[in-house]
Amino acid sequence: MKVLRFFYDFFVGDDWQVAVAVVLGMAATWYLAHHGSSAWFVVPIVLLLALPYTLWRAIRK
Repeated sequence: MKVLRFFYDFFVGDDWQVAVAVVLGMAATWYLAHHGSSAWFVVPIVLLLALPYTLWRAIRK
């Protein structure tokens, strides 16, 4: 059980929404790359959108 808690804290950390955004960005990258498109830009765009969102949520509290 402690191992599962460690992996949850390691991958998800404090913000599960950012973790979901990263996973979705990686899935979109895989999908685009698998279908013959250049997809290197997807994860940086996801991160550039996720950072202001998390800052906005932190400031709002």
